[in-house]
Formats: sequence, C-alpha cells, structure tokens
Amino acid sequence: MQTIPNERAVQSYAMPDAYQYSLRSLILDRYFDISIALPPSYGPESRHYPAIFVLDGQMIFGTTAELSRALAVSGEVADLIVVGIGIPAGKDLAQLAARRLYEFSLSSEWTFTDFFGITIKNMMGALRLDPRAAIGGAPLLLASLRDEIVPSVANRYRISTGDLGLFGASAAGNFALYALLSGQSPFTKYICSSPATAYNDSLIMKIEEDFAKDHSDLTAGLFLAAGSHEMSDGFIESAGVVSGVAQLSGRFARRNYPGFRITSRIFSGEGHISTVAPAFTGGLRMLWPGSSSLHEKHAGLAAGTTNSN
Repeated sequence: MQTIPNERAVQSYAMPDAYQYSLRSLILDRYFDISIALPPSYGPESRHYPAIFVLDGQMIFGTTAELSRALAVSGEVADLIVVGIGIPAGKDLAQLAARRLYEFSLSSEWTFTDFFGITIKNMMGALRLDPRAAIGGAPLLLASLRDEIVPSVANRYRISTGDLGLFGASAAGNFALYALLSGQSPFTKYICSSPATAYNDSLIMKIEEDFAKDHSDLTAGLFLAAGSHEMSDGFIESAGVVSGVAQLSGRFARRNYPGFRITSRIFSGEGHISTVAPAFTGGLRMLWPGSSSLHEKHAGLAAGTTNSN
C-alpha cells in the first residue's frame, strides 16, 4: 500500500484509558479477559466510582465503554468504570458457543423438548457436545463474579463495591436475571437486554416464583428491554425474549417490592443485536442518572465565560 506524504503508517487501534488483563477462575477452571475502561475524571485521588460489569465483553466491551464515556461527558449519566468480562481471544465459534451455553445456563436440568430447546440441542450436537455436560455453569459463574472477579477488579481499580451493576444481553441477560434473584449477587443494579428466558425450560420463571414466596422485598434496580422486531423472529421469540420481558414486568408489578425499581421498554424497530445499545443507554440513564444535560453544560460554560469578562 502506498503511503501518502501527509499520512502516518497504519497502526493498531487502542482505546484510551482502557486496560486488559487475564484472570484464571479457580471456581470455573477457565480464563477470562478482564477489560477496564476508566472515565475521563479518573485520576490519582482517592475517589471511588460505580462500576458496570459487562458480560460477553469479547463482543460488546468497546461499545459499552464508549457509550458510557460519551453519556458521562454529556452529563446524562454519572461517571462509571466499565468492566468487560470476556472469553479470551483466539477461540473459534464452536468454543465461544460452548462456553456461553455452559456459563449462562442456570441448571444442568433441561428437557430440550420445546422448539428452542430442540434447536439448542441440535446446535450442541453439531459441536459434538453432550447436552447434560455442556450446561448448568451459571451458579459457578456467579460465584466466580462474587468471589474472584469483582475482588480482583476492586484490588486494581477504585470501584465502589456498594454501587455495582451487571449488564447482559440474550443468554447473558437471562443470567443477569438469575443473579438478581439469587440472593448471592454482589450487584444491586441490572440491565437486561433481550433476555433468553426460555433457557432451562424457562427456569427463571420458577426462580422468580420461589423468590416471591420467601421474600417481601427486593432491594435492587432493573432496566429490562427487548426490540419490537424480535417478536417476528421465530427462533428469537421461541427463546422467550419479548414474551419473557412482558411476563416478568407484570410479575414484578404485582409483587410491588418496596425497595425495587424497574423500567421496562420494547424498542420500536430494533432487533436482537441492535437492542443492545439503546438498552445499555437506557439502563445507565435510569440507574446512574447524571447531574445535567449537554445543553445545560454548554449553557453553564457560556454563562461562566460571560461572567469572567
């Protein structure tokens, strides 16, 4: 490729103020890539920051980190540390699919008799995986998040351990709902984009029922979302995405937990992938609102300039 005189050589792209390290989970006996994006205000002082932990970091860490920073600069949300929890690079599609299926499935019990379950079983068969051995890792992943990953990040960066959030989409969104109702989660705020609630024969619905029998309150915040185009996708809706969002929203409304905040959205014109960005943005605005809008910031800067003259 010819270099134009006023151009510099092509280099790999690196996100500023972002870092990554590898962590081996002893609980799961596997490695994770932990990616960190610091807010612009992060400095040497002792201030601690809320943090949002993003599942499937290998796919969406960059998007969520840049959205969080831009929204914070505009004053729409608070300054946050974004932590990506990702599968290490170099895995092929089969390995990625197998890890996601195991880590985000809630139990080793799954009949695989409904349309969604049959599709998942066939997919595992194509990957030469035994369905009973390839599912049920969610309890171990939650334990790893609580006992290994969050403490590791807190040891390296100034995160406020009392103000932590979890973001998950699709299968990871269902896992986030499981964490919310587990009673063993280090997180108090959750953003779930298009959760695949049909995992493990819709086990999340039974978990919600059991939680309600034993609890009169749920101290947490939840932003729950899906896209309108997901209703017309047979496979996606067989995973209990839009119907699951509607059903859980109604259930939480009936429970009326005093300490629980929930916002539910169906984003018009969005599909399974494109819902990720508006869900993340909406969740940040609800759970960590900023102190001012971009317009108010500009107005304040203009007023300050005028007053100085």
